[in-house]
Amino acid sequence: MKLFSSILISITLILVLFFIVLQLQFSIERINGKRIDGKLGCLR
Repeated sequence: MKLFSSILISITLILVLFFIVLQLQFSIERINGKRIDGKLGCLR
């Protein structure tokens, strides 16, 4: 049972890290998108 809980904790940590990385990439893309908004504004 201890092994299962440790595996669960590690999976949760990996998911949280993955979510944080996705949020960071999204915010970086939004910041870059403001600079290149003239070209991408027509496509979106």
